[in-house]
Amino acid sequence: MNKNIYHPLLRKLILPVADKVMHTNICKYIKLLRKMDKWSQDEIICWQNEKLQEIIKQCYNNVFYYRKIFEERGLTSKDIQTIDDLTKLPTVDKGIIKNNYNAFLASNVREVRTKINSTGGTTGEPFRYHCDWDYWSAIQACNLRSWGFAGYKYGDRVLLFGGSSLLPTRKPNLIDKIRYSVERKYPLSAVHLSKENMEEYTLLIDKIHPQFMYGYPSSFFIFAKYIRKHKKLRFKPKAIFTTAEMLYPYYRNLIEEVFNCPVFDQYGCRDGGIIATECEMHSGLHIAPELSIVEFIRDGHPVSSGEIGEIVVTNLWNYSLPFIRYKTGDLGKPTNRICQCGRSLPLIDSLEGRTTDILTFSNGVSLGGPALTLIFRDLPVNKYQILQTQEDRVMVNLVKGKTFTSKDLKYVKDVFNAHVGLGVTVDFNFVDEIPLTKSGKLRFIVGLNPSQEIRS
Repeated sequence: MNKNIYHPLLRKLILPVADKVMHTNICKYIKLLRKMDKWSQDEIICWQNEKLQEIIKQCYNNVFYYRKIFEERGLTSKDIQTIDDLTKLPTVDKGIIKNNYNAFLASNVREVRTKINSTGGTTGEPFRYHCDWDYWSAIQACNLRSWGFAGYKYGDRVLLFGGSSLLPTRKPNLIDKIRYSVERKYPLSAVHLSKENMEEYTLLIDKIHPQFMYGYPSSFFIFAKYIRKHKKLRFKPKAIFTTAEMLYPYYRNLIEEVFNCPVFDQYGCRDGGIIATECEMHSGLHIAPELSIVEFIRDGHPVSSGEIGEIVVTNLWNYSLPFIRYKTGDLGKPTNRICQCGRSLPLIDSLEGRTTDILTFSNGVSLGGPALTLIFRDLPVNKYQILQTQEDRVMVNLVKGKTFTSKDLKYVKDVFNAHVGLGVTVDFNFVDEIPLTKSGKLRFIVGLNPSQEIRS
């Protein structure tokens, strides 16, 4: 098909038809974002305040947990009118929601079209939760805008270098297959990075010529080292999007050097509802204010511009299970400056505290990145940690949920053994708790010699 026809055909015909069939609203929110892109910061805040009042009314009228909080503090929904009023409410975290899930679930949830979403949990704590389809639509629209910062057009060929194919028994459903085919997305596993797999990936890239690539920084780093050594990749993409891990400067430098294209870092927290992406200026990450209100706090108080604070999110769309002042567990540094790109979207100066190590074995297999979290995403596991104890030995610490069975354990063992390869032993250790680091975070992957191993 003529490349000049394909993109408008997708945008003007196929996407609207898909919205009608799936009962989604992606086209609607794309139009909203185009309108909001021209607004000033004051206009954006005014819009956020209106959305906040709506979600707070839902919490007060239909969410038992929040209704109880309001009553205990002598508040009504009218007491939360603006972003500044949010400090009247306490923060919540993943543990609080999981332990009181039914109390967080809206009583009128049947009136809202929902799906069950899940995160593998890069903090080592998987999480499943209700998600409005309307919220999902808004996320897709914001993602399209974020990728557009790098010149992406809906329908451009994208290689998804992530967690696909990690789970051998889980196959893409028909809808996903159709969507990937129409959108020209090519999912590859970024977990099992053996020499043989990376050889296949280079051949595929040279065959399909993806205009963009999207995936985990650590995986692109490993792949870039392989390409630099063997000099086999001929095609260069327009840009690479990285997500879910810290993008270290030495990661970025090598990836940009080998692939000969810019890297656009992206931060996302699906449960909290936040997306932030670098623009072409690469001087911070633009927050999508249409999805959520983002606070940066330390010791319960907002930090100043340029100071590091914990990222706390209020989702403006998820009426089935509202996230109000949700602690993501991530750290960031906000800034009041306006980006030179001219966009009025708020900025995160830098991100802190999202680190994962790479596990490398003598058989040539490397495992790393948040794709490993997919193993536990839908299992009754409260917490987990993967440690490399010897060159060819891995220990998996598990805090079991109440319904965890021997069948679940066999499944996890089979998945690990399928990916570590011959000569690597995987031990499993059931514990009551997994200790946190001094900074209060759970490192869910710990390599044998992380700093030396990653930088080599």
